[in-house]
Amino acid sequence: FHGCEFVGLTAGEANLRGSRFVEVRIERLDAAVLRVARSSWRDVVIEGSRVGAAEMYESDVASVRIVRSKLDFVNLRSAKIRDVAFEDCVIGEIDLGQSRVERVSFAGCTLGDIRFDGARVRAVDLRGAHLSVIGGVASMAGVVVTPEQAAELAPVLAAHLGILLQE
Repeated sequence: FHGCEFVGLTAGEANLRGSRFVEVRIERLDAAVLRVARSSWRDVVIEGSRVGAAEMYESDVASVRIVRSKLDFVNLRSAKIRDVAFEDCVIGEIDLGQSRVERVSFAGCTLGDIRFDGARVRAVDLRGAHLSVIGGVASMAGVVVTPEQAAELAPVLAAHLGILLQE
């Protein structure tokens, strides 16, 4: 798909494995399952959408904005992710395990569970995001958080390092 705009799409299950999306705008997508593993995304905007499960593992994602959308589960394992902005989104779970992640932000987002297991991370900005559960803290070098978020992460980081927190 090159130079396309999709508005008001509804799909129970969409199987688009291996697809390429270049200079595409997607607005008001409603999909229970979006199967786009091993796909390529360049200069894409997704806005006002709702996706139950997005299977995007081993994909190449660059210059993508996802705005005011609800994503229940996003599987980006082993993906290459660069210059991606999530803005005002609600994300139930996002798996970045084994991925290369550069310059990704989550401004105004609510993240239920974010996993970094084995990821290589550079300039991932979690400031402005509400965080619930973080996994793979050993792979979080390169993540930017606020001092308040760091304080909230203290028990997870302490457990990872084997530090006992006691009063």
